[in-house]
Amino acid sequence: MQITQLSGELDLQRQRQGNGWQISSEYLRMHTPHIESQSRFIVSLPEDAPAFMDLTTRYQNGNAEFISRYLPASIMRPNTLDWIDRSILSGRIVQGGYQFYGNLRDMPFRSFQGVSLAVFDVEQAKLNYQKNWPQIDGID
Repeated sequence: MQITQLSGELDLQRQRQGNGWQISSEYLRMHTPHIESQSRFIVSLPEDAPAFMDLTTRYQNGNAEFISRYLPASIMRPNTLDWIDRSILSGRIVQGGYQFYGNLRDMPFRSFQGVSLAVFDVEQAKLNYQKNWPQIDGID
């Protein structure tokens, strides 16, 4: 991921029990060539338990064509990523948000032990849903 602007404050603390670390930020602003975002997060890294993250991100001014560059590809099925790359042709992500809450090792939360939720508004999106189907234009 190419970051063109990054600003904010990070806090690194030893956890109270002394057996791990906590990294947090109340406000972290990031711009890339394809989207702008503001985030708040806490990541707990205990030595004797799974890593935990609480993350809230707001984003805007995005280019939908590059959406797959910002997805957790390592935990997604390859055919899902291929569909996203092939099907989302263009569009503007006006605004949106992402919420993550849970142990990192439990992702993608198939048993509902955490939350990973993305929402967004688009303008003028073009979608090629399936081969041999007509392209869908002007999605708002």
